[in-house]
Amino acid sequence: MTEHIRKFKELTLLWNDENGVLRVQAAGQINLESVDWILSTLDEIVKQDQAQLALLIPMNQIAKVTPRARKAVAKIRQHKDIRKIAYFGGSTFMRTLVNPSTAATGRKNTRQFPTEEEALRWLLEE
Repeated sequence: MTEHIRKFKELTLLWNDENGVLRVQAAGQINLESVDWILSTLDEIVKQDQAQLALLIPMNQIAKVTPRARKAVAKIRQHKDIRKIAYFGGSTFMRTLVNPSTAATGRKNTRQFPTEEEALRWLLEE
């Protein structure tokens, strides 16, 4: 297994090129600049590895998502090379924020889970 780590401010992206899972680890506040960096890094990984990605996003360290970043996150959810997105953990407030914005995209490839193990299991299903 080869893992690649990329960091930017409060973000760490851990790409596992064996299973196609990109873990998006964020701490503190997520702003527009952070979301733009995630999008450009997704594009780099897809171009380099010719792969579709599954995103694993722990929400337990995210304190706030700015309104502009919230709108930009929709671009990540609608990215043509993302096959699934799994969120896990996080406060009730953060989980409540994810539900309506996920439904608004109309995609059925995004779900929330209480644990990382459940989220990863779902991501790896065909």
